[in-house]
Amino acid sequence: MLCIEMIFGFFVEVGKSQQRKTRKDDLTLWRAPPWRIRKKTKSSEVHQTFVGQTTSIIGDDPMDLIAQLEAEQIAALGKDIPDFKAGDTIRVGFKVTEGSRTRVQNYEGVCISRKNGSGIAGSFTVRKISFGEGVERVFPLFSTNIDSITVVRRGRVRRAKLYYLRSRRGKSARIAEDTNYKPKKA
Repeated sequence: MLCIEMIFGFFVEVGKSQQRKTRKDDLTLWRAPPWRIRKKTKSSEVHQTFVGQTTSIIGDDPMDLIAQLEAEQIAALGKDIPDFKAGDTIRVGFKVTEGSRTRVQNYEGVCISRKNGSGIAGSFTVRKISFGEGVERVFPLFSTNIDSITVVRRGRVRRAKLYYLRSRRGKSARIAEDTNYKPKKA
């Protein structure tokens, strides 16, 4: 007596003695078609990770190259950026051009956020209250228009972004001072 069974999408005639016993036996016989097998390249063999090995050699990764270029650009600018974070009160000396004259205008307020870290694309937002109205200004960290950045006082906060200060007024918008600040080791 012949029995017709479907095995992996193909109909196969199987005798009673040859009927399959388990699905596991079928899986051991099946092999992926050639178009589904991925060919190993030289680069994929180099970047395979094993326990105790690193993924690549330092300087080999394209991201390291980008970080190197950024570091060179930052060094070329020659800016001295102080160590500050969200919650610190800072004074930013911003160059303002009026006609042919250029002067430095100080903008003092609380830093409510920093974006993109300390890289070339980094920026920070400073918020101050001017005549009873909240004013926020975003500064690029390595802008040529920034003359100086000085930290007036350190704030003790437990957030990276202080956007909740936008809805606060008066005493509830105060930030406690961090008296035991330790500078980062360079």
